[in-house]
Amino acid sequence: MRSKPLFRRCTARAGFPVLLCLLALCAPLTPALRAQAPVDIEDDEEGEALPAYVRRFSVGGRFSVLPLAQMDSGNLTSPVGNLVQVLAETKATARRLGGGITTQFLINDRFAIGLDFLFRRAAYTETTDVITDLVDPFTNEILQTELVTTIEKTRATIWETPVLIRYFAKDRRERGVRAFFEGGLAIRRVGNVRSSTSTSFSTTDLDIDETDECCDATPTVPAHRVSLGAVFGIGFQLIDDVGVRVIPGVRYTRWFSNAFDSPPTRSVKNQLEATIALTF
Repeated sequence: MRSKPLFRRCTARAGFPVLLCLLALCAPLTPALRAQAPVDIEDDEEGEALPAYVRRFSVGGRFSVLPLAQMDSGNLTSPVGNLVQVLAETKATARRLGGGITTQFLINDRFAIGLDFLFRRAAYTETTDVITDLVDPFTNEILQTELVTTIEKTRATIWETPVLIRYFAKDRRERGVRAFFEGGLAIRRVGNVRSSTSTSFSTTDLDIDETDECCDATPTVPAHRVSLGAVFGIGFQLIDDVGVRVIPGVRYTRWFSNAFDSPPTRSVKNQLEATIALTF
């Protein structure tokens, strides 16, 4: 019998944080926990060759996991007069993984500028029931009840570009694992929106047939296709024996507007993510 992958066994434990799982997976990949072997030798102002543990420019890939959902799952009940009632419910589809390219430009021995190009996907299903009662105007008795159900399934690609100022707790020429703090702004763009909408009609009148209509492929229009957010984070730089930088970290982004905002369908403004970057 095949054993489950290490990451699935780790995250399957109730309440086990995703970040700790990522850090646990990094441990066997990072002999840096025992020794930081310099891979860059640079000349200082006097021409003396010195080791450098943080490169002046680095590029690599970043993997991201969202512990919290991007979309709120909720419902809304809205009566329209005495005879019509609207029931709406949104269910978010779990799309928590993302990734992309990460770069870093060193300003001096402790400060750097980080620029990432990341993408992730968002998806949700919104079900809306419109219930209409037809009544006798003389007796006020309900003669017939009609139900119109609309199911909308939407998927979208989210592009994020954070621009960060990064501060390292150690000088770039000091040996050892180094922590860093980062903060800045991020731009989010919603693209490649794809929607599929189906409608069904039913009634309590047995003489009227039920109908189904499928599918309207008109894409849903986001409330804010482009959004701005503030980013704060903390991380650690580890170096393996061949010079690959392994960088686990945590980021928090507060978006200033909702990408989707049509209750009960609404994207969240608070975004927490655990990340791992491999840079060269």
